[in-house]
Amino acid sequence: MNEISTKVIFTQAQIQETVETLARQISLWLKVIPAHGLNIVSVLEGARPFTRDLSTALEKKNPEVEIKIHEVWVKGTDGTTLLRDRQFQSSFPTSEILGPHPLLIVDDLVDSGLTLKLLKMEMDRTAAGPVKTAALIRKFEDPVCAL
Repeated sequence: MNEISTKVIFTQAQIQETVETLARQISLWLKVIPAHGLNIVSVLEGARPFTRDLSTALEKKNPEVEIKIHEVWVKGTDGTTLLRDRQFQSSFPTSEILGPHPLLIVDDLVDSGLTLKLLKMEMDRTAAGPVKTAALIRKFEDPVCAL
């Protein structure tokens, strides 16, 4: 019989510390630009809780910045390919919706980095402002995309 592992990899405190660290880094970026608004594109489903925590931390650090959250669903694999044939299952926010504000793509886990790379390429074409990415966990040392 297979046993389910109950080993805790990251504690709640470690996750919150990482969220706060990222929020500080993003806040510095917003001050350099300077930005009065921020669009966040959250990769569903996994990034939703991370996006919520990160946006809350950002709102506390930057109350003057209006944050708008958009969600995109990416279908990654059919079981036969290693996430090479990604399909976007929801429409991207348009340039009219995004306006001139910077855009942050948020994902919970970076494995190969391909999802973030493809999303960033698409958002670079759509967004009028600068585009960055943020991820809670990098599976490998050398991610394709990083903040």
